Amino acid sequence: MIDNNGFKDCKRCNTPKHVDFFYKLKALRPNDDGFDYYCKACRNLAVKKTFKTNRVKCSGQDCNKPNYARQLCRMHYDRSIRQEKKFLKRKRFYKEDPL
Repeated sequence: MIDNNGFKDCKRCNTPKHVDFFYKLKALRPNDDGFDYYCKACRNLAVKKTFKTNRVKCSGQDCNKPNYARQLCRMHYDRSIRQEKKFLKRKRFYKEDPL
């Protein structure tokens, strides 16, 4: 919680810092002061660590590019979307009844 001088303790480094060193939270929980639990420096370190440890490579054949969406790099993702569109176009063409 914030004290009278506008300081708050970071839950990670346990140092009191001014509220300006904390990100604001949009989603408020009960008994919340509207600021993040970690200071900006600790939050940025946590985000970088998570990004490095959870980084997934493309699941395409012999492709080591970083993940974009659906565990595919940008090139393989765009290719899969184009193939889906072609498939749906053919499916609609053969599904129509020429009565």
